[in-house]
Amino acid sequence: MEAYVAITVNGDNYMWLHRRTSNKSLVVFRMAQSRQDEAAGLLDGRNITDVPRTKTIRLTVDKDMVEQNAELFTSIAALVKISWEG
Repeated sequence: MEAYVAITVNGDNYMWLHRRTSNKSLVVFRMAQSRQDEAAGLLDGRNITDVPRTKTIRLTVDKDMVEQNAELFTSIAALVKISWEG
């Protein structure tokens, strides 16, 4: 059974959370390539490894990681929003 949550805007998914084992989740952000480079720079600044794919960034996260990096995830969400607006 697959369990996930997606944030959809105008029929397009822009963020997903997929449940994984050991209380972890895969979070996927869909954004324009120019914004993806900016997001990767933010992640690199925190020594967080992402798995870049075409138009997406993928991270394995847990509750502690999200809480400790809340501002970072807010910044990445803003880049995602810019992507769907423009």
